[in-house]
Amino acid sequence: MKNSKKIINDISEQILRGSLTETIVLERLRERYGWTDSIVSFSEKLSRGSFSYRETVEFAAVLGYDIVWRKQKRRR
Repeated sequence: MKNSKKIINDISEQILRGSLTETIVLERLRERYGWTDSIVSFSEKLSRGSFSYRETVEFAAVLGYDIVWRKQKRRR
């Protein structure tokens, strides 16, 4: 649960850092990827952190980010 809150906070921070609003981000997702979520539905998903992987990748793209898979350093 702790990681989930951090992810939600990270996403919200990126929206603010880009001087965007949830409405603008959703409009871009609709234009680029055909999202049909209402702003209420989108906000609820954001607050719950319940985006699918595909949605997460698309979300990152409209914010100007790529999701990169990187091998973790071996822990001892």
